[in-house]
Amino acid sequence: MLDKLGLFAKKYLFASILIIVGVVLVIMSLKPVPVIERTQSTWFLIGGLSILVSGIVTLLYILEVISRIIHLSVMAVLFVTCAILTVLSINSLSETIEKRNMYEAYQKDGKQALDDIRTIQMAYKKTYGKFAPDFKELKRFLMNDETYRTVPVILHESGKIPDRRPNADEIAILGYDPFEDEALINDGIDEAEAIILGYYRVDTIWVPVLESLFFSETTNNSETKRRYDFIPEKVDLVRMPFDSSVNYVMLSAELDSASNAFMVFDPYAYNPFRENHQKRDTLKMGNLNDGSLIGSWEQ
Repeated sequence: MLDKLGLFAKKYLFASILIIVGVVLVIMSLKPVPVIERTQSTWFLIGGLSILVSGIVTLLYILEVISRIIHLSVMAVLFVTCAILTVLSINSLSETIEKRNMYEAYQKDGKQALDDIRTIQMAYKKTYGKFAPDFKELKRFLMNDETYRTVPVILHESGKIPDRRPNADEIAILGYDPFEDEALINDGIDEAEAIILGYYRVDTIWVPVLESLFFSETTNNSETKRRYDFIPEKVDLVRMPFDSSVNYVMLSAELDSASNAFMVFDPYAYNPFRENHQKRDTLKMGNLNDGSLIGSWEQ
């Protein structure tokens, strides 16, 4: 009995595997792939059908429904077809990977661009009390205005705030009681105490907005990870994985007499996995209803 079952399994195993694999591939080709938000290519579907047909033809040959010549002829045609489809599928996969990389780069660049616009708008509101209503005004502010920045100035001869307990003369200047204020004395000299002692002060200087926001030592340190170099003239340009002249759109609305709101969005909404007639999510930042500066990717 077991010998018969083993012989039966060997006889139909290859055909069964082909049929099962073919059915699985056909189902996969009809089911949308989450990563690319669409079904597999037509070549993938045809390849699955070819494997399914080869399994059925093999089964019919085993059952002696068709002759050996017909079986070999059909299998030869299907083999060539599968070989061609394999090449086409590999090319299609490479194209899909390239599109995905382009889309990811577009998303990351877009977030960087909108974050830059948000940075400028925050500085604009700090200066004028409202957000800039359009890119023309935002660029004027960025290129021509100045903003203040606090700069610490160390006056102590050592070039830094002394890292020690204040001495008797310093305790007297600070007005501390050696007994009642013992904890403060033992904590050492902090910035507030250094200012009283004349070792430290904070100056306010005026610097160009562009330098303060994007080209100062603070904004160019090693911890600041930018996607690309900031170009002030292109602050409103949508960065694409290909040459384009698409610009962000800025909308503005008055909330009341003392405040306003704005929203910036990409009108193109690039997505290589969707056709022009299909809905696409766009990157945007800001809210016309409440004046918040939340980006769509942060919600």
